[in-house]
Amino acid sequence: MNASDWLQLVILAGLAGMVGQSARVIIGMKKLNDEASATSQKLGDMVDTSRLLISLLIGFTAGVASALALQSGTTPADIGHIEPKSLLAFAAAGYAGTDFIEAFMTRNLPSTATAPSSDGYKG
Repeated sequence: MNASDWLQLVILAGLAGMVGQSARVIIGMKKLNDEASATSQKLGDMVDTSRLLISLLIGFTAGVASALALQSGTTPADIGHIEPKSLLAFAAAGYAGTDFIEAFMTRNLPSTATAPSSDGYKG
């Protein structure tokens, strides 16, 4: 694999990881919408955009990490022949890997710092 192939793999895996994280965001937004309705608040007032963007970036990172882990120690895959199950694995890494990265940040950052919520809302 040349540099162009690696770049394509990183971008593809990262975007798939963001898709996986987006599933978490959608679930969180549903819960937040229910809470907003119960408290007569606007959903837009309860959404923290910076946390939302950070959570998507974490999903991207988890997707890339999964792609690099799958490529290590094996013959590099042809970027033109990535199977759908690999894309699903990258998306799953974005979904599940976010919990791992978030837990790591929570444990290793000073207690005054707040780790972003993985579903992108205040709470």
